[in-house]
Parts: sequence; structure tokens; C-alpha cells
Amino acid sequence: MFTFILILILCAFCFIIYQYFSNKIIMYKKQIILLTYENDKLKTKLRKISESKTFSNDEDKDIYDIDSNQE
Repeated sequence: MFTFILILILCAFCFIIYQYFSNKIIMYKKQIILLTYENDKLKTKLRKISESKTFSNDEDKDIYDIDSNQE
């Protein structure tokens, strides 16, 4: 009888550990999905900023080219 109770306690303990780690894995997967989405948003923002700076730099170069041609 004692062995049977010990086996039941051991099974319950293993099940609790399984539930704990499976919940941790699910939590980390959700966190990875959210971070990936946030990373994509930040990449698009950075791309837009870099494109706008590139356009402004090109305009500045054109202005300087015009000034150098006038001399």
C-alpha cells in the first residue's frame, strides 16, 4: 500500500513539473512572437527614417552641385 501511495505522489509531482515547464515554454513562445512583431515594426520605422535621410542628403548634394556649377 505504501508503495502505491508513493508512486501516486511521484506521478503527481512529475505531472506538476510537466505543467510548469509546458506553461513556461508557451509563455516564451508568446514572448518571442511579440518581440518578432515589435522588431518588424522597428525595422520599418528605421527603414523609413533612413530613406527620408537619404532623400534629404540627395537634395543637399543637388544644391551643392548647382552651387559649384555656377562658379
